Amino acid sequence: KNELTRTKMMILNRLIPVQEAPIEIRRYPLFQLYLYCDAIIQEKRKK
Repeated sequence: KNELTRTKMMILNRLIPVQEAPIEIRRYPLFQLYLYCDAIIQEKRKK
């Protein structure tokens, strides 16, 4: 449990990307939003 909390905090502080998080963390709605926003940003940078 402590490892899960530590990983969540690292993602929230943008120390690690959500894409590298374990699948159980990526399923949280907040992190789904992070993935969605990152995809939008990446798409805008391509243009």
